[in-house]
Amino acid sequence: MATVVPDTLPQEFVQEIRDLVSDTAPRVFALVHHTPATEDPADLDAYVAAWGIEYQDGGVVVMGEEGRRLMRLRSVDRAVWWLTRLTGGPIRLERPGAERAPAPPDH
Repeated sequence: MATVVPDTLPQEFVQEIRDLVSDTAPRVFALVHHTPATEDPADLDAYVAAWGIEYQDGGVVVMGEEGRRLMRLRSVDRAVWWLTRLTGGPIRLERPGAERAPAPPDH
């Protein structure tokens, strides 16, 4: 178990570190497999097929939702391409924190 050392760095330097981390953090995304669109919304279904991390250079690491498959690819587009073939159906790229639909009113 690691020991936490009190922070003795100047606050300005700590802020520089935080800015560096924020500026260079990879972006998380989900690859969602969904049923093809139909006229009946009740027929729609979806699940997260994989999670990915996109680095600043565009490279990505994708892990299957169960954690059993790991891929390193050149781009998010390649990840979508591969997952489309592996799942046999449409894949939608979603990023956590993307705009959410408003909740329906309670009745």
